[in-house]
Amino acid sequence: MDGFTILDAAVAGIILVSAVLAFSRGFVREVLSIAGWILAAIVAFVFAPQAEPLMKEIPVAGEFLADSCELSILAAFTAVFAIALIVVSIFTPLFSS
Repeated sequence: MDGFTILDAAVAGIILVSAVLAFSRGFVREVLSIAGWILAAIVAFVFAPQAEPLMKEIPVAGEFLADSCELSILAAFTAVFAIALIVVSIFTPLFSS
């Protein structure tokens, strides 16, 4: 081990911010919030290939996405992740109260 890397600092920062938020918002709500981010990432990983053809049909962005397979799958992952995160964040306050 060569020491503390940038990735280590980023993870430590996320844990520190999460701990402060857990203290202010409550432990259960913060755990559900973190679980929501993880669930949104899993949903995006699973459903991004199915959403990729839909990304290529978007009027303006479809022209850019049609040429690059990597860019279209990244756009699909981002869209599915955002939608899943919004849905999960709607239900988080209901379960935490």
